[in-house]
Amino acid sequence: AAELVTELPTDRRRGDAVNNIAMRFARSDNDAALKWAESLPAETRNSAFSGIAYTWTQQDPKAAFEYFSKHELMNADGFMVNQALRNWAQSDSTEAIAWARALPDGKLKDRALSTVIVSIADNDPREAAKMIPTLPAGSQDDAAGSLAARWANNDPNAAAQWAAALPEGDARSKATRNIVATWAERDIAKTAAWIEKLPVGTSRDGAVYEFTRQVTDKDPAGAAAWAGTI
Repeated sequence: AAELVTELPTDRRRGDAVNNIAMRFARSDNDAALKWAESLPAETRNSAFSGIAYTWTQQDPKAAFEYFSKHELMNADGFMVNQALRNWAQSDSTEAIAWARALPDGKLKDRALSTVIVSIADNDPREAAKMIPTLPAGSQDDAAGSLAARWANNDPNAAAQWAAALPEGDARSKATRNIVATWAERDIAKTAAWIEKLPVGTSRDGAVYEFTRQVTDKDPAGAAAWAGTI
């Protein structure tokens, strides 16, 4: 089957087939699956690596992350690094965050730390929140935004209380906007009431902007009125 995928049309069907084969291949022989993926044309290689990552990160997330974070096709937004770190953090959050902290400064490091924080937040968002100030300064903003989105999905009131206590700055701005984006889908009235209590500042303006985006279709007049408060 692995040899036949190159005969499929170069569209989504080929990508899906490659992904499925890679997942199964990696279960039986991960090293052979990697060599096979490396031999594929560029247009299907990522599909193969994604399938391998799905399987490998469940078996050995640390090894998977080390491999994919160094691979020439890896980037800061790639599925492989997120999936690997998420599984690694669930099995050993201390080791995962230590590894992420040691990465060179840049988008990959910011993404890695945010992914670990979010994984920890699935079980203990307050503990994840305590970790954010200990991260490198350049990684705190993205981590705060990621945590806020995940926390608001489960407990928007607690997430809002945490974000409101952050000092004015990019971390607070990203957190408040992500909370609004999540909360407004569920309860526009409570979201609006929270925004009204926010002090004037950049983070409030960002929250209002996000709120108007969420409610424009349902209440264009109300959205326009809110926009006028920025």
